Amino acid sequence: MSLLYCTSIYYPSPYANRIQIIAMARAFNKILNEDFILGGRSIILGNCSKDNEKISVVNLPGSLHSYILSLKYLFYLKQNPRINIVYAREERLLFFIILYNKLFFKLKLKFVYESHGVPNNDHRLFAYLVRSVDRIIVLTSPLKRKILELYKLEENKIMVAPDGVESKYLNYNVLKNEARSKVGLPIDKSIVMYTGSFFNFAWKGVDVVLDSLKDFDNETIFVLVGGTADEIRLVMEKYKSSNLILVENVEHELIFNYLKSADILLLPNKSGNDYSEYYTSPMKLFEYMVSKVPIIASNLPSIRDILNENNSVLVKPNSSTELTLAIRKLLTDSVVSIRLSEQAFVDVQNYTWDKRAEHIIKFLSL
Repeated sequence: MSLLYCTSIYYPSPYANRIQIIAMARAFNKILNEDFILGGRSIILGNCSKDNEKISVVNLPGSLHSYILSLKYLFYLKQNPRINIVYAREERLLFFIILYNKLFFKLKLKFVYESHGVPNNDHRLFAYLVRSVDRIIVLTSPLKRKILELYKLEENKIMVAPDGVESKYLNYNVLKNEARSKVGLPIDKSIVMYTGSFFNFAWKGVDVVLDSLKDFDNETIFVLVGGTADEIRLVMEKYKSSNLILVENVEHELIFNYLKSADILLLPNKSGNDYSEYYTSPMKLFEYMVSKVPIIASNLPSIRDILNENNSVLVKPNSSTELTLAIRKLLTDSVVSIRLSEQAFVDVQNYTWDKRAEHIIKFLSL
């Protein structure tokens, strides 16, 4: 097996999809070694590879358009006939690689699509893609059911592989007060934290968290990590609260000091959005589980793939009232908080990038 992971990305980049791609590239590379190649438009790993593994990278700069980049990939594949698997998570890019190969190149390749959702409107391109590829990787079981229902595929063509976390963070131990000192947060307050982008109130649920501010005094600090300067300015204008701290995007390597400094971590995804309810497998969820800090999350099908009543508090989505009650419960019940966080840490052992890569490669070998 020799696998080319086709992307159109630039890296380094703070975006979650780039971080996920690079994490999986490292994990694939540990198993396949010289039989793994990562493709992109401009990928510079530098010191990003903390274990010093050498990842083969092919950069294909130029046009962002998928119909052009796909041709560049096919010419590269033609020059490297040992590669027999093309892996991609970008719908249009993989579509054109398959189409051009069928029409012009006729290379003997196995195509693998990592799907992160089903389009809301025009299904034709997506339908062609899922019927043409050899294997499909999805992040959640609801997404698998949706694809099977819509496109009448054989069930054994699709594998559920949730996102994950780097194995090294399983051993990241820092005391709460030490973590707070590192990131400049108050040591003598209760801290409720959300990490991630602020930008999409339609489903991220940041507005639900902010609506809970009024229910707490200054002894409980809400910390939101991950906004842009403009997003922070807009939030501060709307929510003038003395118990709110907003932090701009931080380097991914630093996020665990923030997580370790919290008393509660929030995953407030909203209902009413297909991506939120059925498709997403948030990387921060697995980072939360590693932190050994109790989690409050929305009770949604996508989230219940990983979380349950034994490793988290699940609350009604879109409700700041329900969120407030859950926060109060965990802040006053240390026994429950410890039990939930310890179980989450046990459960996350099964969700590392390395294990995800192992399961996927095994699936592709069938």
